[in-house]
This record gives sequence, structure tokens and C-alpha cells, in this order.
Amino acid sequence: MELKVAKALPKFPRMKTQMAGRPVADTLMVAEFLKNFGSALNLDKSSIPTFESLERGLLNDNEDDVEEMSSLFMHLLRVALDDLGVPNPKEATTKLNQKVTEMEMTDSTMSEILRIFVGARGEKEMADWLKDKPLEALSPTCKAAILAFLCNELLTSKSVTNEIDKHMDSINNLRRDKWVVEGQLRQLRVFQARKFNKIHRSSDRRLTSIALNASANAGAASNDTSVLNTSCSGSNLSALGDDDTMSSSKMGSDEEDDKDEDDEKEEGEEGSGNESDGTSSVATLASTNSNFNIEPLDESLSMEESDKRLEKLRKQHAAFRQKVFRASLRLRAINMGQDRYCRTYWVLPLTGGVYAEGMESGEPEIFEQAQVA
Repeated sequence: MELKVAKALPKFPRMKTQMAGRPVADTLMVAEFLKNFGSALNLDKSSIPTFESLERGLLNDNEDDVEEMSSLFMHLLRVALDDLGVPNPKEATTKLNQKVTEMEMTDSTMSEILRIFVGARGEKEMADWLKDKPLEALSPTCKAAILAFLCNELLTSKSVTNEIDKHMDSINNLRRDKWVVEGQLRQLRVFQARKFNKIHRSSDRRLTSIALNASANAGAASNDTSVLNTSCSGSNLSALGDDDTMSSSKMGSDEEDDKDEDDEKEEGEEGSGNESDGTSSVATLASTNSNFNIEPLDESLSMEESDKRLEKLRKQHAAFRQKVFRASLRLRAINMGQDRYCRTYWVLPLTGGVYAEGMESGEPEIFEQAQVA
């Protein structure tokens, strides 16, 4: 399948790095992980390394950065041993039959403890790297791969999962408040359509009759208050990187929000029968741990007053959507897809910027086939 008119792709500035594609991708992932969950892993903000310091430590360019890298390895390994442990403690022993969890971790013993740990967790190839060489003597590619492996394993630790759960709860509360505002918006639009015969979307005349009929049947619709409540329990989030480890669903169900409740762009859709039970739905939703104060609708509002209140609710709704979006960014990177050269585009919110990942690390199998051909 070919494009008849193929637009020239822009030239992107390359990252100033001395490492290959794969270790750069691993290092970026580690930097994003540490910024996300450093506090959960008891890391001081001042001690969280940047991408540049991680690179210098992997390349052994700077003595201070090498020491910082070594202390980072020791800290992550200690947390992994205390929290995750090893699947079979009897097999994870030294040649002197000393359990790896009972060994004292120092600069001289860290490489051996790391070798036993990664081997016990199923990474035999990484364990073989450390058989004859200490960690400091490995190549930057190998060290970055081991560091990325530790971070991936720590995603299942209790401290990180608790941090993810807390953040998901806060996002759910924000989303609940946003839904309350949406219910008020629908209620106010139905009120305007019933009292002032005001249509928010002139092209859809059917909306007026739907809104008026729905408002007339508002009493009978009180049994339908589960419209918003059922959607509250379906909000899932991902946690960093890809959608299996970091994801309980798509990024914050914001894509579902855009389809179901884009009030500002598709205002006419809010007048349907299911949305007309705004009063009961909003009241029910607000009673479920919502921090948002609901203003009851005054039936004696004039046209100007209702318009002012509608504009205020729109601004509140936009603010809540922005808060939900920003909060969702903390837990995952955004995959923006690929171009025709199989370059994958990532948005790393905490590291900052949009990154284009080449086939060397993004599609290694295709890259190897292309090299052979």
C-alpha cells in the first residue's frame, strides 16, 4: 500500500548520547520510572539521577556519577530483595550455601548478589554476564539492561503498587467531580430548553422535543440513576511504560470521556433521555465521596443568569478535564504510534518531550532482518 502523495517527514535532532539505541531506551525508561516512583522507593528527590547522570554512570565517564550509579543499583537491589524476594530461596544461595537474602550487601558483594537475584528471577542470560565480571566492568548496554530489569521487577512491589492505587483513587475522585459537573451541565441545558426553548445545537431540531419530553418524565426517570454511577467503577489507569504493567486500561479512560461526554464540542448530545435525569443522577453521584459542592438548580433563573451559570460550569468542566489528563500522565508514557519508517513516538511526561524510538530498540527483529538483507 503506497501513498500517492507522500509528504516529506521532518528531520528530528538526535539526542546527544554516546550509547546505542537499546541502552538509551532503557535509560530513558529508568529515568521516567525513578521520577514517578522514587518517593515510594524511599529515594530522596535530590538523589534521583537525571538521564545525563545515568548515561555518564553507565559509561564510567565521571567518578561521582559512577558512585551514584553503584549506590542506585544497591538501593534498588535491596528494595527488590526485601519486597519481592526470590521464588525459591533454597536455590538462591552462594557456593557456600549462604542465602542471598542473608548476605550483607557491600560494594564487593553487590555483583554476586545481583547475579544470584537475576538468575533466580528467570534472567539466566543476565546472570551469565556477571559470572566472570563485576557489574562495573560490564558494557553500558548490559548495565542499562540490568537496571531496566530491576525497575520492571519493582513495578510489582508493594510500595509501587500502593502508590499506583493511591494515585488511581485520586484520579477517580477527580473524574467523579467532573461527572458531577457534566450532570449539572445537562440539567441546566434541559432547563433552558424547557423554559426558554433554547436549543444549543440548531442543526439538531430533534433535540428540543427529546429534552422537553425527558424533562416532563423526570419523575419516572428517577429509577435510572445508574447512568453515571455505573461508569464510576470502570475507570482504570496504566502505570508507566506499556499498557500491561502500567495499565489497568487506557490512559485514564480519557478516550472514553472524549467519546461519551465531550460537552463543549457536541453539546447537542446531552439532551437525550438518559441524560435528562440530571437531578437524580447528580445527587446520587455527589453522595459517593465527592468533594465537589453542588448548587441546586433554581427554577426562577432568568435567561442571562442561566447563561452565566452555564459558562461557569463549562469552565469548571474544562478545568476538571485538564486535571484528570495531567494526573493520568503521571502513571504512564503515551505511545503515539509509528511512522512509515517504523519509528515509535513516545511522550514521556516527567522526563519531558516527545521521543522518536528507532527500529534498533523499538522493532529489533525487523531491524536485524534489515541488517541481514
